[in-house]
Amino acid sequence: DVWTHTLHCLDAFADERTGDHWEDLVVGCAVLCHDLGKPDTTTTASDGRIRALGHEAESVRLTESFLGAMTSNRKLLAAVTPLVAEHMRPTQLFQGKSGAAAIRRLATRVGRIDRLVRVARADNFGRPPLPSDSFPAGEWLLTQAADLSVLAAPPVPLVRGRDLIALGEEPGVGFKAILDKVYEAQVAGAISSRVEGIALAKSIIAARDRQ
Repeated sequence: DVWTHTLHCLDAFADERTGDHWEDLVVGCAVLCHDLGKPDTTTTASDGRIRALGHEAESVRLTESFLGAMTSNRKLLAAVTPLVAEHMRPTQLFQGKSGAAAIRRLATRVGRIDRLVRVARADNFGRPPLPSDSFPAGEWLLTQAADLSVLAAPPVPLVRGRDLIALGEEPGVGFKAILDKVYEAQVAGAISSRVEGIALAKSIIAARDRQ
């Protein structure tokens, strides 16, 4: 059941602690909370198969309530909840043979893919007597994220506010919208340099001004 699985996951996490107090606290809390939403979302289909669709979002809600009752450390909550929300993504991306854009998007949501893989490893290994010596999805994602330079942080924006100011834009309601469009193009792989980003920003501004 979920309780027993969670205990096994915590054992798997404990076996791979790094000794970095903060990193182990964040990952350990995420492992503890990753399936909190399963009791409220679990159903049994007519063929007898058990499903817990949507348990990730419910787990996030309960994580905020559970950890929020124990600490006022907003930094901890902000670090843990994305890991809970995305804890199944390493396996899903691996199975779907996802490309660079999907991995970059994951990095923008979770911040630290290296942390996420630690959570996913513990989840994967928390199912004895299944093997607990290899997690191909995690190893694949770590390699892909490192190659894309998004292992420990999301992609650094190629275009920033100062670049728009240099183009004659004034900070305001539409300022962020331009930056968001350029950043999404960067994450999607449509642009790969600051020069290309500024050119895209110019085209977005020009299209806006023609309306």
